[in-house]
Amino acid sequence: ASDRQFSDVKAIAICGLIGVILLFIFIPVWGIYGAFAAKIIATFIQGIIKYIMINRLLRVSRSS
Repeated sequence: ASDRQFSDVKAIAICGLIGVILLFIFIPVWGIYGAFAAKIIATFIQGIIKYIMINRLLRVSRSS
């Protein structure tokens, strides 16, 4: 309940776009395994983005 829903939506949208781009690249090359790889990579990137967002939020909260 930190009122950061918009930041979360941005992270999801960015990773959704990355996922679609990776699908267009990987599926013609590797087929269903390319779709799996694109999903794993996009999910990993989303995790990294959210980790960075949480660290920034906690850093701000501690200094207040």
